[in-house]
Amino acid sequence: MPTSQGTAHVFGVSGSITNATVVSTSLTDQHLNQGTVVDEQGNQIERRYDDLSEQGTITLRYQAGYTIPTPGGVVSWNNGGGATTYEITEVGKEQESQGFRQVSLSVINSANIAEA
Repeated sequence: MPTSQGTAHVFGVSGSITNATVVSTSLTDQHLNQGTVVDEQGNQIERRYDDLSEQGTITLRYQAGYTIPTPGGVVSWNNGGGATTYEITEVGKEQESQGFRQVSLSVINSANIAEA
């Protein structure tokens, strides 16, 4: 009889799913509203950055019973500095024979939008 230790992940290609483990993240901070001011000669004399946004990809490995979210939904992730809620803009499902099922979520969090 095999002995299992640690978190059990769903293995294979399909089935039902409820929890997940964050496998990787690739998140970038950027200002979505950027402006400049120029003087009479057209020289740039000021830059303004507003609407700080964090966007990128969070890849999750399914655990038993995980439900795949849909675009327009939200996901909350605690990266060690407190939980952040992101809006999901795209969902990519990854499956392979002899591998764990994963989902890649394209996400965005804007400073001026409160995610529900």
